[in-house]
Amino acid sequence: MKKSVISVCLITLMGTLFCNGLLAQGRFALVIGNGAYSSVSPLKNPVNDADDIAVSLKTLGFEVDLLKNASLGDMESAVVRLGNQLGQSKGAYGFFFYAGHGVQSNGVNYLIPVDADIKGESFLKTKALAAQAVLDTLQESRNALNVVVLDACRDNPFGWARSGNRGLSVVANQPAGSVIAYATSVGSIAQDGTGRNGLFTSQLLKHLGTAGLEIKDVFNRTGADVKKVSGNLQIPAVYNQFFDSAYLAGNAVSNGPPSSEPAFGFLSVPPGSLKISTSTGGTLTLLGRTLNLPANATLPVDQVAPGDYPATMIYPDGQIENKTFTVTSGQTVVVGFSYVQAPLKPKTSEGFIFVLGGTFSMGSTMGNSDEKPVHRVTVSSFYLSATEVTQAQYKMVMGTNPSRFKGDELPVESVTWFDAVTYCNKLSILEKRTPAYVINGTNVTWNKSNNGYRLPTEAEWEYAARGGNQSDDNLFAGSGNSDEVAWCNGNSGGQTRPVGTKKPNELGLFDVSGNVWEWVWDKKGSYSNKAQTDPPGPSAGLYQVFRGGSWYDSSIDARSSSRGYNNPSSGSSACGFRVVLPTL
Repeated sequence: MKKSVISVCLITLMGTLFCNGLLAQGRFALVIGNGAYSSVSPLKNPVNDADDIAVSLKTLGFEVDLLKNASLGDMESAVVRLGNQLGQSKGAYGFFFYAGHGVQSNGVNYLIPVDADIKGESFLKTKALAAQAVLDTLQESRNALNVVVLDACRDNPFGWARSGNRGLSVVANQPAGSVIAYATSVGSIAQDGTGRNGLFTSQLLKHLGTAGLEIKDVFNRTGADVKKVSGNLQIPAVYNQFFDSAYLAGNAVSNGPPSSEPAFGFLSVPPGSLKISTSTGGTLTLLGRTLNLPANATLPVDQVAPGDYPATMIYPDGQIENKTFTVTSGQTVVVGFSYVQAPLKPKTSEGFIFVLGGTFSMGSTMGNSDEKPVHRVTVSSFYLSATEVTQAQYKMVMGTNPSRFKGDELPVESVTWFDAVTYCNKLSILEKRTPAYVINGTNVTWNKSNNGYRLPTEAEWEYAARGGNQSDDNLFAGSGNSDEVAWCNGNSGGQTRPVGTKKPNELGLFDVSGNVWEWVWDKKGSYSNKAQTDPPGPSAGLYQVFRGGSWYDSSIDARSSSRGYNNPSSGSSACGFRVVLPTL
């Protein structure tokens, strides 16, 4: 993790990437991984491919827009955003990566959204994203370099596919200044892979961050490795219209001596170095460059030319801390940002709702099979946050904001389950409470005797959403009319909305129906028909449960008994969380 942070800092702050001797002015990437298809065969690896490519690009200084299991609307909007970002600077680098189903029709390549139900070939134009639309958008940006990677050459999954209509077709209109890579040759099929990644992406990840490799060499090496590993069964295709040189990881040869070129200048005297530390997370500005740093971070920066430098940290609560430091030859200067944010003191009457324990019938006879059987559950009393955690609250604790839709009063989203439990622990520490969770890598255990913030159990969440003992209604929290209480796809306008702007349920809880799905503690599992008291959910499983529906989904998913689930390492713009306060 430290290596990644250092790489981002050196590349983002110092600007070491050059194209024909010119500093690349901004790096922007759109990474899409579609695997959870609903109407055609699902794919195992695209989401993993997207996650890993996104991490690699971030370490190379790219601002990454990551979409997983995306709809057509999400894909189109993201392509437009990428084009707008790249259009701001002629020196910008762009990177578009797609893994998932892709098909060709009449020489046109289409990238398939996960929710696409395409009844026939004639509907492709309206229900899938034409790869040429991506290329045309990049062409219009007129920036320095665009890299396009399509790991989408799997077999046509649709029953109406024409005989022999395999893989993707040749690029029809390639933008100038672009490098386009297909996972396999035109008309051939790419392998989804037997490990974590597809075959092509697994090899690309080996070379993408290698220093000293020019961009075309990255794909030459990737192609050679794919050919070798597949036994000549899969041979990537690379189309080049970029005739300058670009080194995504710097142009120093990776196995040679380190560069002695100072990061902040070109002086003959030996450079110095920095060690930047933070107490509270915030945004660091150094020589006109910015970088988001988490709390309690230590960031070394090597090869700094001697001289005086100003630096500024801006914190989520608006506080500003300025520093001026002097770098001397051969010395390491420690620059400490010591501001400590005041602990959060939530007002219980406003921030949390007391949920009196009781017994209710959990599940539904009218819903999906995973909502059955209906069974009696007893829960103890607890306090639950009145709203979903907002972006302002999340930034205050975590120092970052991963949300796709930005706004302090919007619910935080695009958070993983691991992000949510980490937030609970950090908020507990700020409040001088004992953290509820012990986190060891991907292993998280819950110490029920501790008084720290935590996620609600699935049973607690459903009981509270139904209004506790006041309602016991498994339809929409607080109302039989979803529009009164829920932001769903019929009224959300295609995005999250500020928390607390719809009618609350009987307990005073807002947005338990709609806006964003909410992570809960439980792993995915089947219900038992036996009565239970404070059930913690299954002890093992691959997926974590979330509840309540979202802005993206139909109102039927916003029912109090509706269940959803995802990989705990995955996040989406439709998923956030709220927290439990066990005691005051």
